[in-house]
Formats: sequence, C-alpha cells, structure tokens
Amino acid sequence: MAAAAACLTLGLTIAWVIKLSRSSPPYLGVPIHFADGSLSSFNPNESDAQPGQTISISHGAASLECAPGVQAIILAPAEFTLIDDTSFYLNHGRATFTVAHSAIGFKVTTPELEVVDLGTQFTVLAPKHAPDAVHVSSGSVEASPLTSTRHTLTAGQAMRINPSGALAPIDYRASTQIHRLPPRVTTIYQEDFEKNAAEDNAVSIQNLIGWHKNITGPSGTFNPSSHSTWYQGHSLDDSSPHHGLELGMKGSNLGFFLTHTPNSYIEYSLENVGVLTQYTVSLTLGTRALTASEPQSPVIVSLVAGSTTLATYTHDKQTPNSFTTATLQWTSPADASDILGVPLKLRIALPNKNKKRHTYADFDNIRVSKMRL
Repeated sequence: MAAAAACLTLGLTIAWVIKLSRSSPPYLGVPIHFADGSLSSFNPNESDAQPGQTISISHGAASLECAPGVQAIILAPAEFTLIDDTSFYLNHGRATFTVAHSAIGFKVTTPELEVVDLGTQFTVLAPKHAPDAVHVSSGSVEASPLTSTRHTLTAGQAMRINPSGALAPIDYRASTQIHRLPPRVTTIYQEDFEKNAAEDNAVSIQNLIGWHKNITGPSGTFNPSSHSTWYQGHSLDDSSPHHGLELGMKGSNLGFFLTHTPNSYIEYSLENVGVLTQYTVSLTLGTRALTASEPQSPVIVSLVAGSTTLATYTHDKQTPNSFTTATLQWTSPADASDILGVPLKLRIALPNKNKKRHTYADFDNIRVSKMRL
C-alpha cells in the first residue's frame, strides 16, 4: 500500500510538473517585437507581454511567440489578448499563426469565431465592420461560430461568418498570409491642426492647407470652447438666427468643413499607390447636432485611387458632442496594375442630400501610414 501511495504521489507530481511546464513558460513574460515605427499601447522596453494583457496596435505590426511552437504576426489596426499558452483572443485585426505539431490544439477566438489548430498555418481576419473569417494555408483547423457546429478546413480553404451567423465557404486568398514581420511602418501624413492654435471659440474660415474640395461652403480650423457646450464662434453665435442651435465640440483645434451641397467632399493627395503595401488611416471624428435632439448627417472617410474606392469608414449614429476614433486599412495586391502608380487620396465626404440644411465634418489627429508587406 505504501508503494502504491508513493507511485500515486509520484504520478501526480509528474503530471503537475508537466502541466506547470506547459502553462508557465513563456507566460512569465512573452517578448513582443514591433515593426519599426509602429504605434501601440504596449511599450516593449518596459517589460514582456503578460498573460491576460490586452494590447492594441493602431499603425504597424507585431510578432510574438504566443506559446511554445506558436508564432503570431499581427497587422494593425488590431487589438488582442494573450489568454494563456493554449488560447489567444483577437478582438479585431488580422493575424497569421504558424503552429508546430507539438502545439496542436491551440485556440484563437474572435467576437464571432473560434479556430482550433490541428497543426498548420492559418490567418484569422476580424475586421471591425465586416464578418470574421479564417484562411488556411497549410495543414488543417477546426472552425466554428461561437454557438454552432465545427467545420474542418484544410490547406487552400477559407470560411467566413455569413449574415445568419453561420460559417460559409469563401474563396481562399493566399495574400491574407503574413510570412514575416514587416521591418518598418512609415507615416506619410499627420495633422493635428495645432500649428496655429487659436483661442477658445476662434474660427479660421479658409481652405485647409493641401486639401482640395468640391464644396461651396467654408472649410478651415476652429477651436471649440473648452468651457461651454454651445458653439459661440464667429458667425456661429448663440444670437444667430439658426447657428446657435448647433452643438459644438470641446477640446483642441479641429479641422472642419460645412456645406449644404449634396455629396460634398474634401480630399488630400497622399502618394502614388505602391505594390504590396498596407495603408492605414486613423483620425478623430466629432459629432455635433443640428438641434439638441437631431444628430448631424453621416460622415464617410475613404481611401480612393482614381475612381476606385479602396476602403471606407462611415461615421453615423454617434452621440452628439462626442468624439470617435475611426480607422480604415487597405492593402494593395501584387497585381494592382490598374491602380499602381495612381495617386492615393484620403477623402472625407458628406453624403447628405437635404439641400435645406447644413452638414458638417469635424476631424482631428489624422495619421496615414504605409508598410511594405
């Protein structure tokens, strides 16, 4: 009996050691590497990434060993959480996972999807404003919506969440795979409108430098009052017959344009489209209101090349007197012969079709970056 007890104790100890060796390293701290110039909520110079830590990347890319034998490369804009050495949560973004045979069973979860590795390389796409998807480049995975049956996908197959919440087959795209950490991300345009900071409520009604427009109304910069809810700037005074009803923003200098012309826009020319290049846009959009209860019309932010719209973000149904950080991303394909070398433009558009009322776009903290993949 003593011998049996000793064997049982030894067996439990060995099992505990095996479990500890599986769950502890590397989760005493996981080194994370970024493409040079990336913008992230995480400072790799301070410490390694810790289990349970959520990390966001607004521009650039990151790579890390999620667990022994599991390598991940994540492209911005993205937010992810290291759960433990068996699972990874991708709130949004694009990530390629390369998993060794020894780490079979590693799980990646998104807000809509669960993917369990069976020894493979696969990419998970979790866009903020589009259905989640998985593309398998080698080996196989089991994929399922969070509340439905599993599907086995093998190399060259892909599936995406459909409108009913189920997984449906889609065309596999090898271009979704990220084979290495890009070395560098470069900011090609940045503007916070603070170069000529104005006093509270001051307005500069002039063309924004470098921006072109198809509108008849004014554009420029203004400094909303930091101590008042109501906008009280020049020609937008509370005593004005109608403009006093327009709720203003609080804070630093903003860019704006105002119009009553349908389908108006302003745009900024960035550079010519390059091959296999990811372009990322982030900016702050403000929401006023035409009255205390009526919000402004939608604002559409796009990347365009010639007559082609490449990526779009629609700002609508936001709380009046609030700010929203908008992000959009587009990657040029290897065979982009139709738009390669065409000027890439950032466009801010007002689709309003009501000629009897003014519409606004308030924006700030614009950053556009590029990264060769």
